[in-house]
Amino acid sequence: MKKNNLYILLGLLFLVFSCEELEDPLSEASEVNNFVQFAADTPSEIEVVEGGSDFVITIQAPVSGGEDLLSTVSFSGTAEYGIDFEVVEGPGSNDAGAVISANATEAVIKVPYLPAGGEDLISDQVGFGIRFLTDLDTDGDKTLIVTLDGAVGAETSNLVFDGGRGPIRVSSEITIKDADCPSDLTGTWNSVTTGSAGTDQAYTVTITETSVNGVYDLSDITFGLYTDVYGESDNPVQFTDACDVISVVDQPDVVYGGDVFNATGTVNENGTISISWSNGFGDNGVTTLTKQ
Repeated sequence: MKKNNLYILLGLLFLVFSCEELEDPLSEASEVNNFVQFAADTPSEIEVVEGGSDFVITIQAPVSGGEDLLSTVSFSGTAEYGIDFEVVEGPGSNDAGAVISANATEAVIKVPYLPAGGEDLISDQVGFGIRFLTDLDTDGDKTLIVTLDGAVGAETSNLVFDGGRGPIRVSSEITIKDADCPSDLTGTWNSVTTGSAGTDQAYTVTITETSVNGVYDLSDITFGLYTDVYGESDNPVQFTDACDVISVVDQPDVVYGGDVFNATGTVNENGTISISWSNGFGDNGVTTLTKQ
């Protein structure tokens, strides 16, 4: 009989405690909103040259929304849309049609939903380009701040993504260097190069100005290396003269393929040009150009 009373008492206690509302251990955990971000290789600050190569920015959605996203980037600073810069499609096949709209204050970029094939990989990302225009006006350097404001679902209006991983990977400040200084480099030049081909290699090249102020065609970035040493043809490139600062950025190797040339240099006070150049295969040189 006493055992029965004990069982009844234990049963009543179990009912009391089982009906008590227990605190949810996750009830005070803060929620983190979904967000889109600039890729990790997007610099927070960068200098470019008016009329130079496009600056490509990649937008990523670390957590897929399961549908296309429409992300908004805003523009601020002293650079003017349509005069100093414009927005263009990115360089990859998945980037085609990403630019939905663009104007003086913002652009809408589509981040396509790309299912990861059952793997735990999120591939929802897209690139777009900032193109720096030559305005043929010596008006000084300009500043452009590109800010990722966020994104919404292309089909689901209440699917909202914040812009940036908190305060990081959300903006990039671009200084656009004015390239409208006087420049007259067209002509035939004698070159002497020290580098992978040896010492004092001499060659003749031509420089021709394009329709864009300060942008030139150079007949051979190897200054005779490909022709005299390898028995191949010259490798022409385009370069920019921005107030006596020479730059060659990712110009293709059209002779062998699969590589690019880069170079930096100066137009000297005595009228000669000094240029240091290289490609990814190890060809390189330091060249002095003297006009004929």
